[in-house]
Amino acid sequence: MQSALEAYQRGGLMEAERAYHRLLERDDRNGLAHNNLANLLRKSGRFSEAEAHYDRALAWLPDSAEIRDNRGDARTTSAVRASRDRVSPRP
Repeated sequence: MQSALEAYQRGGLMEAERAYHRLLERDDRNGLAHNNLANLLRKSGRFSEAEAHYDRALAWLPDSAEIRDNRGDARTTSAVRASRDRVSPRP
């Protein structure tokens, strides 16, 4: 997980994403890795993917308020963006 965290901190989002996926291929029960990957996906605007990983994280860490908050933030941001996309510009 350290290599994924380091890549993320350097701004290497694609590298970090690949590292998290490799980690989760070896151990899909790693709730922290799911949460961190979800944070990365949310930052990239990939909200539905992020929510899926937050859900997986909560399956393994059901008492984590941080993960619940992260998932809520992702849902809120996704809904706001979807609402903005539906609003047409006025002439």
